[in-house]
Amino acid sequence: MPLSEFAEPALLTAIQLGEYLSVSPKTVFQWSKQGRIPVIRMGSALRFDPKAIAAESVQRCGLIMPKLRIGVGLR
Repeated sequence: MPLSEFAEPALLTAIQLGEYLSVSPKTVFQWSKQGRIPVIRMGSALRFDPKAIAAESVQRCGLIMPKLRIGVGLR
């Protein structure tokens, strides 16, 4: 398996996605509950795939999200 597949995390937490989208984690949770963004459930934890969210936003609204740079501004 190429190392490039491990270069960036595939899934984000609500806090990380909220920081990236400039919204609160509470908003991210509300959007996931409303079905506005795709969510992956891992036990009781929720994780978000930024690529799936970008594809969903393009499909629904024609919006294009900027390229995600992992590690910049995220903790």
